[in-house]
Amino acid sequence: TKGYGIKDGGSGKRDSTQGDGKKNDTNGYGIKDDTRGYGKKGGQEDSSSRGNPTTFDLPVGECSICDSNNQLEIQNLELQYFSQGLNSKYQDTATCVQGIYPEITDVSFRLENGLIRVPLEEGVQFTIRGTFGENTEVIFDMDDSSCTLRTSCSEPLIAGDQIGPFRLIASSQVPDCRASPLPITLPTEQPTPPPTPQPTPIPKPDLTSMPTPDLTPMPTPL
Repeated sequence: TKGYGIKDGGSGKRDSTQGDGKKNDTNGYGIKDDTRGYGKKGGQEDSSSRGNPTTFDLPVGECSICDSNNQLEIQNLELQYFSQGLNSKYQDTATCVQGIYPEITDVSFRLENGLIRVPLEEGVQFTIRGTFGENTEVIFDMDDSSCTLRTSCSEPLIAGDQIGPFRLIASSQVPDCRASPLPITLPTEQPTPPPTPQPTPIPKPDLTSMPTPDLTPMPTPL
């Protein structure tokens, strides 16, 4: 997988002329409220359908990187990107949610110590390294829309969970916890059918080769 770290000299802080990152921020850094589905519409979703357990049993293939009972200052996350976003099963306040995301795009992860820009395409695996804060904002460069991941461990970070377009694979800080990446589903190519054979024409007789009949009259018998 590709790894991405902090750019040299990047503070990652937003100055006072860029807005406050709220919904009404004209720079597009806040929670998105349009129909593209990159972020949660109109603020936070009803969390009744998703739990935030502090003690819980995980299904096969999932394990806890950190949660409220196992706090960790996240320094790196390995992720996999899918354009078909899903709601997290464990994070209530993440605004990266179910929806259709670009198949190919560049995004910027806003960490505590700077911005990390990553080129993404369907199914790509990559690792983000840096200092993660309470929430990590992800900005889609194509239109400056954004959404957030909860990365403070106050809500579970579960390997195998998908938060919007980002499937959590692992963190090297917890080496015994890793989810298997999902295969990329490509459209099946239909085989080209062989050409239909043309019927063999029936040969016609060559009339020019037929013998000419003898038209000489027969002699009259005596």
